[in-house]
Amino acid sequence: MKAYLQSLLSLKARIRIGSGLLITLQAVLLLSLAGMLFGVTAYFSMRRAIFGSEVRVPRIVEMETESARHVLEPLDLRLAEVAARHDDLVPAGQILSQEPPPDSKFKRGRKVKVYVSLGPEKHVVPDLKGMSIPRASVLLRQDKLRMGQVAYAYTETNDENLVMAQDPPAGASIEESGPVDFLVSLGKPRRAWVMPDLSGHSLEQTRSFLGRHGFRVGNVRSVSDSGLAPGRVQRQYPLAGYPVHRDDLISLVVAGAEEGTP
Repeated sequence: MKAYLQSLLSLKARIRIGSGLLITLQAVLLLSLAGMLFGVTAYFSMRRAIFGSEVRVPRIVEMETESARHVLEPLDLRLAEVAARHDDLVPAGQILSQEPPPDSKFKRGRKVKVYVSLGPEKHVVPDLKGMSIPRASVLLRQDKLRMGQVAYAYTETNDENLVMAQDPPAGASIEESGPVDFLVSLGKPRRAWVMPDLSGHSLEQTRSFLGRHGFRVGNVRSVSDSGLAPGRVQRQYPLAGYPVHRDDLISLVVAGAEEGTP
């Protein structure tokens, strides 16, 4: 009977040991499975973080900044204006360059950096009124501008060869090498008279008449066989009826002996 009890106790002990070992094995197995699951999850999460969030950057160069934002937003990209500079070819407000470049891969949520055009550089037109043409030309070159068309007109109030008006006006902003047009004074207008007919009058009478009215006799040439008495005016230049101004020289052809220029 004693031997039977001892064998029964030994069996129970073995059962307890076996159950503990089974539980331990089950725990180890569960921990192994959990570790594998964590590793797989971590692997795919890392892969998704590295590759799954990348997008291809579109080309936004030469777009308006607002249009570029609309293109980037669906890709979860943001626009960042780094700086602006002048450019002779790209209009103001359009994008000059971008970083990263088009078609490169970029993570979502990142900023696409851009440089924006200010358009061609502008220069302020100086005030040139009252200046001579050479002086005005020098000032324009200093301001990286150039002379445009030059027109002339008589005026009662401006001295001769001085700038009366300009276009664009002083203070306006124009592009580099832009032209500035001038209106230049010819001084007071010259009064004109109608040339009278001097033919048939004596040279002495003609000189006296022209001198009293502020005109000067220029070359006097004598011709024979004119049909007129010697010393009479046969032809004149300017011709009768043409406009003539003071200080204009009036040439005469008279009958008779040749007479030199006074």
